Amino acid sequence: MLLLFLLNKYKEKEPVMKTEIMKVIGRRNKGTYRGIMNFASKMLDMVFCLNLKEMDPFTHSYMLLRKLCFTEDRGILDGDGERGFPRYGLLMALLSFIYVKGGRATEDEMWEYLHRLAVYDGEKHIIFGDPRKFITKDMVQEMYLEYVLVPYSYPPCFELLWGPRAHAVTSKLQALEFYAKLTGTNPAAFPLQYEAALREEEMRVRARVAARASRAMKSRACPSATPSSSSKP
Repeated sequence: MLLLFLLNKYKEKEPVMKTEIMKVIGRRNKGTYRGIMNFASKMLDMVFCLNLKEMDPFTHSYMLLRKLCFTEDRGILDGDGERGFPRYGLLMALLSFIYVKGGRATEDEMWEYLHRLAVYDGEKHIIFGDPRKFITKDMVQEMYLEYVLVPYSYPPCFELLWGPRAHAVTSKLQALEFYAKLTGTNPAAFPLQYEAALREEEMRVRARVAARASRAMKSRACPSATPSSSSKP
């Protein structure tokens, strides 16, 4: 509820007052106000690329400011039309969850997970529009996700997997670190995934070292030609 309230405030370009926030979370949660705000700030930062900045410590007024979210794959950065929101955060949230679930997550598991991020199936999201279309069509067409039918399932059940372009925006280790930060855990809390992520990272490092060595050898084997001092015009 608080996330949706804050996102609406950003959409309307309005400041947020602590008194308004208290109405949303309820007086019974006054003692956990700081913890709730920290959690909301983390979600806004990681998933929506927004910074919840306190403007006046005396009146406790806040503003949501757009952050720059960068990834090497610039094709997924900007949202559609007037929303203009980066999509990288939500995609990373999905990829990290799929990895933690063993490389595939059922559709039901995915929606249960997304509820924590104020993203609901069948409800138009203020930032992403139709979340089902974004996840099961847009991201699938752009090959960041795969949306596949589970064989012999009845009623039909679908799963989500990493698509071939997912590796362009993240690695297994980055995905695991993202999920750990998002959920307040530690990457080592997922030993199987953590071990696999470290192996992949080691292979990436070796590949980069080998590529640099190969370029260096080619450079030494083919030095730049320099004109002879004895040559005549």
